[in-house]
Amino acid sequence: MDEEFKGAICLTGYIDTFYDLYFTSKRVIVAKTGTPYGLALTLPAVGYIVEKHNREKKSKEYKELPFDDILKGDKKNFEIPFSEISKIEMKKPGLIVGTKIIFYTKDKKMVFYIKEKGAYAEHVTIVSSVLKDKLTLI
Repeated sequence: MDEEFKGAICLTGYIDTFYDLYFTSKRVIVAKTGTPYGLALTLPAVGYIVEKHNREKKSKEYKELPFDDILKGDKKNFEIPFSEISKIEMKKPGLIVGTKIIFYTKDKKMVFYIKEKGAYAEHVTIVSSVLKDKLTLI
C-alpha cells in the first residue's frame, strides 16, 4: 500500500521551535517551520511579523513536497512511525491556552502546543482518522 496524506496540524510549538505535523497512513512527520527567536528578539515588532511570515512560507513549501523530502528539509525534522506510538492525548483548548497534543512512545513523551483554538474538532478528526485506537481526549 502506498503512503497517503491524511491531514496536517500546522504551526505547533514544541520546546523552543515551531513545527507542522503531517499525518500519513503510516507515520507522523514532524517538520520544523521556525523558531520564536531570531529577528523577533532583536527587532520585536518587525521581527515577529517577519518570523511569522517565514514560518508560514516554510509550511506552504512543505505541503508541496513528497514525504521523504519533508524529512530532508531540515536537520530537526523527524518522523514518528505509528508502530512506535503507544498513546496520544489531546487536551481541549481552554479560555487562554490552545490545544495540547502529546505523543507517547516507548522512550519519549513529546508535547506540542497548538495556539489555534478554533480547529480542535478538525485536529481530533485528523488524528482519529489514523490512530483512533491510541487517542485519548482529555
